[in-house]
Amino acid sequence: MPMKLPSIRTWIFPALLLVGAAVGILVLWPRDVKPPKIDESELRPPPPVPAIPLSGADRLEVRNRHGEFAFEKRADGWTMTRPFTAHANGKLIEGLMERLGKLDFGIVVSRDPKSHELEKVAGKLAVEVRLGKGSEPVWHLFLGQSAEFTLLRVADSAEIWQVRGAVRQQFVRDAVGWMEPELLAEPVDRVRAVRYLRPDGSLFAEFLQEKPGELKAADVGLKFHAGRVTRSLARLSQVRLHLIESDPAKMKELLKTSAGGVELGYASGRAQRFRFSAGEGADTAVMIEERSPGAERFQEASHVAIVHSHMLREALLVRPLDLEDPLLYVVKEEAVTDLRGQCEQFTYELVRDERRNFTRKASSQEFALARSSVEGFFRFLSGGLLTAVAVLDPSEVPAGFAPGPSSDFVELDTVVDGKRETVRVTWGAMTPIDFAGTRYHYVTSSTRPGLVFKVMEKKIMPICRTKLTWQLKAEDAEYLPSRERLVR
Repeated sequence: MPMKLPSIRTWIFPALLLVGAAVGILVLWPRDVKPPKIDESELRPPPPVPAIPLSGADRLEVRNRHGEFAFEKRADGWTMTRPFTAHANGKLIEGLMERLGKLDFGIVVSRDPKSHELEKVAGKLAVEVRLGKGSEPVWHLFLGQSAEFTLLRVADSAEIWQVRGAVRQQFVRDAVGWMEPELLAEPVDRVRAVRYLRPDGSLFAEFLQEKPGELKAADVGLKFHAGRVTRSLARLSQVRLHLIESDPAKMKELLKTSAGGVELGYASGRAQRFRFSAGEGADTAVMIEERSPGAERFQEASHVAIVHSHMLREALLVRPLDLEDPLLYVVKEEAVTDLRGQCEQFTYELVRDERRNFTRKASSQEFALARSSVEGFFRFLSGGLLTAVAVLDPSEVPAGFAPGPSSDFVELDTVVDGKRETVRVTWGAMTPIDFAGTRYHYVTSSTRPGLVFKVMEKKIMPICRTKLTWQLKAEDAEYLPSRERLVR
């Protein structure tokens, strides 16, 4: 059946309606009308900026949950003046000022004063920061809630700004967090005089240093090992502040007994004196006194520094034995002809073969000697690594830990410049773990008669060799022969 075409009357009327609507819109639409815009000045006015660049500020005051702190920039750097006087961490303060000077402001999130305390930009929970130059204020702001962004309000303004970054947290520090962490006021290479004081405050020894490493005793007759003094200075330069105590009664209690002290004179004319509390605890109290260039008397700090005791190991020298060389023994492999020892009830003896290599002696307990183990043994001894943290009189060794006839040992037959010598190093039982997590052995050496050396466990392990430590480890790639030749 043929398809019937639609009548023209069925579609011409809708077409005329569409054309008419288009013409009407074209004629009636208003001309030169721009879409509405939000007034951006209401959401983001010009960000608040300080009166001068913050690099010119010389005063800083901070109030946070730990208290109120004030700082002044003086000729010798930043000084904390409240809650007590102390050297402030100048690098930290300069870094914080630089951070404030480069704040990345976002938008104003609120102008409602009722929201200030809720957002922690007012009241006790706010972190308040004041900067000044001389007597003139430079900037006064409050830091509020902070995570990826920090809320900030400038004093005398209701606007709460959003700034990028966790800024508030950097100003939430206690007194220790604001102070210079190092005890030494100047770098150790500027030390020109060192005076060691006994517990009663009397002078034990004095050393002069015109250049770093060039030490000489003020008393020309004093026998000393320069390494002990340089090690002492190095340890002092590494000590960091852990806690402080500013209560006078508690300060007195902490310093009621003294272990001695150190006095340092710097090239600038400045001087410092450190007095250390006595005791075997994990922490040591330190009274710091300072004398300005040209001044006659030392001034005590208004607080006591508390440091980790293990950081002071080898720092305080108060008796002749403290000036002894801490090195027990050093020898090169080529100087040793025979080697014997005992460690954990395992005994061994090594001798040279015709090719001058060490091998196990037939009478020794059986084990497969690894060349790499021999090299490691002599690498330790020849490197001068067998050193002590303290040199003692035999009477000072605690009962039960002194080396005796049945103690572990290593014995070496040597030939140096045609002279034959047998050297024996013996160590007693291992001590319990101390406050710093370290164990020790009390050690004697036939080369240093009459002395006992307190040596860390980790420095005895390389010479206390057992069957397992003389042999190759399973993962060692060195060739292990199935049977080694014995020397009878």
